[in-house]
Amino acid sequence: TPSPGYFEAFRVGGDADHNGFPDIVLVADEGSWPSDRNHIRFFKETSIPETFSIHSIYPHGYEKFYAGSVHFIDWISSVPDTQPTSVMLELSTTGNSGSWVTIADNLPDNGKYQWLIPDTISSQDCFFRYTIFDQSDTAECITPAPFEIMPSLSIYQNPPTEIMSKNDLKIIPSFIAHGGVQIYYEINKTSTVNLSIYDSSGRVVKKLIDRKQKRGHGNVLWDGKDEMGFYVKNGIYFILLTIEKETISKKIALMK
Repeated sequence: TPSPGYFEAFRVGGDADHNGFPDIVLVADEGSWPSDRNHIRFFKETSIPETFSIHSIYPHGYEKFYAGSVHFIDWISSVPDTQPTSVMLELSTTGNSGSWVTIADNLPDNGKYQWLIPDTISSQDCFFRYTIFDQSDTAECITPAPFEIMPSLSIYQNPPTEIMSKNDLKIIPSFIAHGGVQIYYEINKTSTVNLSIYDSSGRVVKKLIDRKQKRGHGNVLWDGKDEMGFYVKNGIYFILLTIEKETISKKIALMK
């Protein structure tokens, strides 16, 4: 923004006109205090699309995901005419030659799909295949490099004979990107449980759990938003699990 402006977050991604190039939308704080106001600005890449195509954006390869977690699949497309288009997403866990399993079909060509990874998947050689089609044409692309899906920690259960001797807190992953952080906890007896996110100044950012729970396991996803529903800034955050008089903390780094 113009001097003395600054930026807090900036991301290029969506393709509003489907010409195969990302466009930019930003909200700028314009004017001087106390009369400054937020204004939305849209900057469009104006190339005219010439070929019918689709390109993978995310994942782009070498990511590590956990089964049972939620992530966004992103793409951009080039559509020369104005015919309605749809997208099909397929997954291979055995390399870029398949076999392919459909995870979503007849999606609107909006460049994004939220995917809940099934608990049953575990592979180091995962690829997505993106297919776009209209009434007369089809195009496809494949993730440029493999990504990994690791076994979920949420699928284990204590055998009846096992004694849970302590409370515990696990974070997956240790940073937040594209889908949030999955928080797993276990309590050794029926207790009042409080699970909250704090920033580095000690301020409560988000209360995730505040209730009485029975002995056992639990998990919750923090999507990187505060109590008002806004995404928080990049930085260091702390997850505090308080069970009666015991507090367990974990530190995470937010990177977007």
